[in-house]
Amino acid sequence: MTTLNPLPLTIPHAAQAAAAQWGDASAVIDQGRVWSFADLWQHSRALASALLAQGMGAGDRVAIWAPNSREWIVAAIAAMTCGASVVTLNTRLKGREAGDILRRTHTKLLFTVESFLGIDYRALIAGEALPALEQTVLIDSGFEAFAAMGRGADDPAVDAALAQIDADTVSDILFTSGTTGSPKGVLMTYGQVLPQAAVWIANTRLVEGDRYLIVNPFFHSFGMKVGWVACILAGAVAVPMPQFDVQQAIDLIERERVTFMPGPPTIFQMLLAELDKRQWDCSSLRGGTTGAATVPPSLV
Repeated sequence: MTTLNPLPLTIPHAAQAAAAQWGDASAVIDQGRVWSFADLWQHSRALASALLAQGMGAGDRVAIWAPNSREWIVAAIAAMTCGASVVTLNTRLKGREAGDILRRTHTKLLFTVESFLGIDYRALIAGEALPALEQTVLIDSGFEAFAAMGRGADDPAVDAALAQIDADTVSDILFTSGTTGSPKGVLMTYGQVLPQAAVWIANTRLVEGDRYLIVNPFFHSFGMKVGWVACILAGAVAVPMPQFDVQQAIDLIERERVTFMPGPPTIFQMLLAELDKRQWDCSSLRGGTTGAATVPPSLV
């Protein structure tokens, strides 16, 4: 059972409640940078103020095309606080594919990065006709400057916007893979997302203080809904990875004393293979989840 009780109506309300309940406890550890639950909510409010100042509001669409990071989480919470729906974009999309999604969702603002894995996302969509897109914000270099365009975390407009969203508000739009046709957008409401996340938390026994290595990408339902959202609901610490690398994962597990991690069977096989080669400290790990492929008997 989630440790936020009663279950908050929305993801922003959950972030607000987590800040009130756990305050100075660690919420996100990203590349050695630590934010508390209070920090996470304050940064989200400040960014929401900037979004409101730029005309974002209820019913608008804000897209995020970036790897896992603490800024990704803040961008999502801030957009949701304004009443906007978050459109998540796969970091492996080509320009034409991303352009199609941005066009069909009438996205007004895009959060992205300067470069990831050598890919310049802005260049990929430079030739796309995106009449609704008003602004692109780089979360790895222009984030603080954009947030400074608002009135700060204490902006009363943020509270007014937050009061307008509820369980029936569309939180995010996820797109199918498009393997058998054009990708289809799935509209998710908070009333659908949060109860499912709470059930997952109960089933996996994720608890306050757990350190959760989130390998699954945030643009996917797993990395988002039962990744960082679950951490906020349970009071666990999100430790995001931009992409999986076995040595980096081992370093994070050892350094941050990771207690919980998800992933397809291949990831666990790679970690076990490293354990066969040399000793590394996995004593902090107490649990995890796997799926998305056949689980070999050696992992059972």
